[in-house]
Amino acid sequence: VLTQKLISRGLSNIGTSACGTMHVFLKLNLQGIGLEDISALKSLQHIQELDLSHNNLTDLSALRNMRYLVKLNVSHNELTEVLDFEPPFGLREANFSHNNITKMPGLSTHGHLSILNLEHNRIEEVEGLSNCSYLQKLVLSRNLIQNISGFENLNLRVLELAHNKLTQIENLETVQQLQELDLSGNNLFSLCGLEGMNDLCLLNCEGNQLSDLAEIQYIESIQSIRTLNFVNNPMVEAEEYRKSVIFAMQQITELDGVPVSVEEKVMAVNLFDPPPEVQAALDHITHTVYRFLQPSKIYESTLPSIEMPYPMLVLTGPQASGKRELAHRLAQEFPDYFGFGVSHTTRVMHPGETNGKEYHFVTPNHFQALLSQGYFVQTYRHSGCLYGLSLDAIESVAKEGLACVVHMEINGVRTLKNTYFEPRYVLILPVSKNEHKARMIERGLYTKDQVKHISEKQTAMYAEINQENPGFFDMVINSDKLGEAYDRLRQLVMDYLGTTDLSGADAEVAVPRLSTTEHKEESGTHQTTLSGHGDSTNSNDPNSAKNQIKLDSRKTPVEEASYRRRQNAAKEAVEGFSPSVYDELFRRPMVPMTAPGMLEGSPMAQAASLYQDPAFAASMYPNMSQVTIENGQNYISDKTKSDRISPDSSNSSNEDSTGLSGLSSARGFSDEESYSSRTATPLAPRIVDGLEDWMESFDQPDKPGANIKPVLPPIPTGGR
Repeated sequence: VLTQKLISRGLSNIGTSACGTMHVFLKLNLQGIGLEDISALKSLQHIQELDLSHNNLTDLSALRNMRYLVKLNVSHNELTEVLDFEPPFGLREANFSHNNITKMPGLSTHGHLSILNLEHNRIEEVEGLSNCSYLQKLVLSRNLIQNISGFENLNLRVLELAHNKLTQIENLETVQQLQELDLSGNNLFSLCGLEGMNDLCLLNCEGNQLSDLAEIQYIESIQSIRTLNFVNNPMVEAEEYRKSVIFAMQQITELDGVPVSVEEKVMAVNLFDPPPEVQAALDHITHTVYRFLQPSKIYESTLPSIEMPYPMLVLTGPQASGKRELAHRLAQEFPDYFGFGVSHTTRVMHPGETNGKEYHFVTPNHFQALLSQGYFVQTYRHSGCLYGLSLDAIESVAKEGLACVVHMEINGVRTLKNTYFEPRYVLILPVSKNEHKARMIERGLYTKDQVKHISEKQTAMYAEINQENPGFFDMVINSDKLGEAYDRLRQLVMDYLGTTDLSGADAEVAVPRLSTTEHKEESGTHQTTLSGHGDSTNSNDPNSAKNQIKLDSRKTPVEEASYRRRQNAAKEAVEGFSPSVYDELFRRPMVPMTAPGMLEGSPMAQAASLYQDPAFAASMYPNMSQVTIENGQNYISDKTKSDRISPDSSNSSNEDSTGLSGLSSARGFSDEESYSSRTATPLAPRIVDGLEDWMESFDQPDKPGANIKPVLPPIPTGGR
């Protein structure tokens, strides 16, 4: 029974009354004393904060005289109605949790109510809140609510609907200011209905039936979300669940009660949408690992050397920039020095293309099979299609003694930069948007949106990379006019090959041999001619023969190298010479010799001449004092032998054509025999005159030449 003694014990917080004329107690706490009747409170009019929680109350009519009540707590009682007494002037907070309330009455008379807690009751439907315009926090957790409704015209900031019977999210479009939403403990299968909640900061969906990570799409556009909770949902069992959510919602700071670190965000981005540099590194790691899992192969033609790497030329640029046309044209004009490397792709073949010429067109499954076999050097994805450059494509060009020229997008360039290849990268970039758009429209392969994207965003991306990464490209060429672009590229190639045009007095009688002249004929097609081979002079001109002789006498280093290779090849063909396997292994250069590498003055040629220098041989092989080099041939000088082996003329031509070193002991000891029986296998025993006498010299210390050790052939660069 509530007595005045109990009331006096619960009073606290003396202050001024609402009218300001007296001092009164403003707070009354009667918590947990088993009250059933509070009629004694009728005389208290100035109480502003009242706590009657944890009692046995069923009626609150005695509170009708508390006109200045601001905060009321009647939780954990046996009430069946909400605010069934005459409303106070300014009630702000009301806690009716843990009661037996089954229905929400109209609360329109409580217009100043800001916080209403109805947790743990038996409410089935939300109603009567239409005029509560100041209501900001509504707690309806642990009720029997089946539908989300009745929140029209509310300015709610916090809404708690945990542990109800909700199966879908609906009717929240009228609560746009909502910042915290608790939907835990329901039967939700989808997050559909949350789109457009742009102020939402906290979302709790713990203990529902969300099973698909794709449901994140409904909330990923809400940039204000900082806290998410999906504990005890089937989706958390998905592979890479946490990283997937963090990647989709990179603005969150807490997921499932665990803070999200910066490292986790970086890992999520690197996993699902890595930066181009990271993707290139991952692709390179993939190719390297798959290649290690395959049977070992040694590709000698493209192995890097100390002097210089295998020469390659890579043309890159936006789509329709002309890089493919320039690559093909360069390989056609310089067939003795460049070969086109054909890549693989999964895209559809365009009209006019040929399988094996522009690309090797394969299916996605075939492409993935090749990838898992370590077939590719670099791969990249562009416009939804896969592209890859295989080592065999480069090797097929390198075996012919040619440098490889390829074209690719920027993603492929990033991957290739992680390999041991060191190409020259040339950016083919159109400057004029109108020219670029006209070229794409003429091809008829692009939609309007693609034309706009390529001409504006993709081209700007290449220009930005060139500006922000100095040295990323070795050269930039404007491709508005392909003729001028090719002349510029051609000049770069001539500088790369160490070739210069004729100049001075010779320029008056002949046009430079490696310059292009373009002219349109009646057919409208462009033709490129090598001057000196065309009809630039009149055949009846008496000076034409003289000019031709002078022209032939001024061959460039490139032409001289080509001339020697062709002459030696023709000579071997006439003689019917077919080198044996032994000759191929031990009479080839120690490093792959491509056409640019064989030019006079190049590092490869300097290395080859260094190997043939007797002084170098003496310093590297002290026991080679008995071996002399004369006219590019090896002879064995022994004090006990006065005769020497005379080399065959065909041997000389073969050595010139292959650029062999003169230090091979196999040549020194068996030149005459090996060329007299060319068809003998390298493993067959060979009979050399005086071999037994020469071997016995090592067993006689007092015999001249006893301290001479046999010189082994150099280690070959390997074969397939």
